[in-house]
Amino acid sequence: MNLRIFFGALASVAVAVSACAPAGSPGSLGSAPAAAPQAPKNLTIGIATELGSFGDFAGGGGSGGGCGECRAFAHDHLTELRPGDGVVEARLAAEVPSLDAGTWKLNSDGSMDLTWKLRPNIMWHDGTAFTSEDMLFTYNLYKDPSTPKLTTEFIGVGPYRLTRWEPGSFMQYERFDDYYLGPPPLNRVTLQFVKDPNTLVANLLAGEIEAGSHNSIDLATGLEVKQRWEGTANRVDIEPTNI
Repeated sequence: MNLRIFFGALASVAVAVSACAPAGSPGSLGSAPAAAPQAPKNLTIGIATELGSFGDFAGGGGSGGGCGECRAFAHDHLTELRPGDGVVEARLAAEVPSLDAGTWKLNSDGSMDLTWKLRPNIMWHDGTAFTSEDMLFTYNLYKDPSTPKLTTEFIGVGPYRLTRWEPGSFMQYERFDDYYLGPPPLNRVTLQFVKDPNTLVANLLAGEIEAGSHNSIDLATGLEVKQRWEGTANRVDIEPTNI
């Protein structure tokens, strides 16, 4: 049995991503207190493995050590597995094809036909509309073994757009306000590449990073950090997985 481990300094995250406006000072009758500017909501996550390429059509492999997070921030797929119970949910698709809806048809020759309907108002990070023609182009691109890797200049349709990628160091994402499911909550997300698990934990405890991705540390280290965090708002999640 494999174990998927996530750990995060939630208390630190709360401080980084929320700001309470100070109470207004007394003023003349009828005057409104000036609104205090909100602090940017930024998050830094330590991951053990750097992404090789965004060119994963299915959206599957490469989740070990944080690679899955690299893709998920910048790009979406037709469907996603819901965390916790693994139920397939529509994402870019307006609905999951089904026999009842007539969008999944079984043919007498053993083949089947799937009809995918896209959500409206999906935009690429460069501001152009996402259409069914893009899906067809992507599929043909995926089948071509000569397709170049999709790396530092990647443009996706996810909640955050890739703005900087320093190979071997970090990836940086900014909030995409035109995301079709609504603006995401954070202004900026930074994925810091930290291969050594001991260094990753040290950076977390020192406040240099706010969270560590799944599979970035082993079970023994995760249990040690969990024990050190007892009585705080921080947490370590350990769950079995067959991946």
